[in-house]
Amino acid sequence: MNNNLINQQEYYLQQLYNNRFDPQQRKAKLLLWKTLIKDFLQTYINPNGSVLDIGGGYGEFINNIKAKEKYLIDLNPDAKLFADDNVTVLNMNILDLNDPEKFNCKFDHILYLISLSIYAIKKNWSLF
Repeated sequence: MNNNLINQQEYYLQQLYNNRFDPQQRKAKLLLWKTLIKDFLQTYINPNGSVLDIGGGYGEFINNIKAKEKYLIDLNPDAKLFADDNVTVLNMNILDLNDPEKFNCKFDHILYLISLSIYAIKKNWSLF
């Protein structure tokens, strides 16, 4: 793939993520994730284990979960700006996980839960 096409794709993704949620929706998403983690998800995650967050976007889950090793995979090139320092951000296609030359990690837990928070916010659900 040529560099121009890659740059166009990165620009498109940045614009998509910049316009996806307004500041109030981002705040609501963060509150939702903190509540889900505290009241439910953390009970299933070993704090000494490793976690992979697929499509982690703004890092609401991975930044708040307690784990020894934390990874986030997202196509958004800005994901690194939102991830805490203790999170390894991989800007890669999830389909590349099967390629041992590009990726060779193992995880105790893998999370792919993007749809719930988007649906709850877009529909103005109250989960509390």
